[in-house]
Amino acid sequence: MNLLKDDGGCESTRAPAWIKRLIDRGIACDVNWVSDLRPRVEGLPDWWHANGNTLLCHSDAILPSIVAHPGLDPPKRAQVALGRVVGFQEFILWGEAPVVAVGNECSLGGAVVACGGASTVYLGHRINCTGAPTINVDGPA
Repeated sequence: MNLLKDDGGCESTRAPAWIKRLIDRGIACDVNWVSDLRPRVEGLPDWWHANGNTLLCHSDAILPSIVAHPGLDPPKRAQVALGRVVGFQEFILWGEAPVVAVGNECSLGGAVVACGGASTVYLGHRINCTGAPTINVDGPA
């Protein structure tokens, strides 16, 4: 599926829901990397596909652990997109329709990204840090 216009912009009427959400919220995301992403089905929790969740990633992406928030039901309709060579420890997801999009060449060693229902985490390209950062978002922006 071609998600890009001739001018390099995103064709939002044909883009996946998570790209539309970023555009609707006024986030200027670089969508050119989206064309390199493919659905991934292996290495995911048993509940992942049963709940209508989607993982798109670059063939070189390093898949972090994906878990449900302790004490809460696993997420439904989650959208996760990973660019190439992403370095994270864990994604904690819950609620209805959380979105996590991480661009190319991001390395946040030991990082934990926690994203709840109707929330969006977007990290552009080449974001790096040391230590073990935590990103925690719950609820729509």
